[in-house]
Amino acid sequence: MEGVLALEIVVRGMESALPALQNCVPLIVYYWLTVLLPMYVFPRMRHLIVSSLRASALLIGIVCWWESFIVTYRMLGVLAVIVGTLFAGVGVVPLAIFASASRDDGGTFGEIMLMLVLALVARSMAKRIVNRISGTRHVRVRDYEV
Repeated sequence: MEGVLALEIVVRGMESALPALQNCVPLIVYYWLTVLLPMYVFPRMRHLIVSSLRASALLIGIVCWWESFIVTYRMLGVLAVIVGTLFAGVGVVPLAIFASASRDDGGTFGEIMLMLVLALVARSMAKRIVNRISGTRHVRVRDYEV
């Protein structure tokens, strides 16, 4: 019983910090558009852009996980949080998406999906820039199928 109470205290602390973390996400996207996008013109700045994209993708991923942990705990309970964290910690994100979609909580579902997409887009853009810098390009086999 004490473990559940301790988890409740942790989740309440996470809930109090969540709005501040969520306010960082629009600032990061604004940073991408106003700083990183114009810097792409200069080839020497591309390493800095890649580092910034990777760091911001990590931060957005942490915010996504943070909110997903809270949503999973509130909607599905302690057992779902334990199961979700056993899957390398990232299992709470699909559980939160499932829980918010099944309970018609469109706002929460949209927030989680948007943060997930933003994190994945930032990682893929960083990878694409690295491939252009190194001059290598990963070629898929089906590009050459007849």
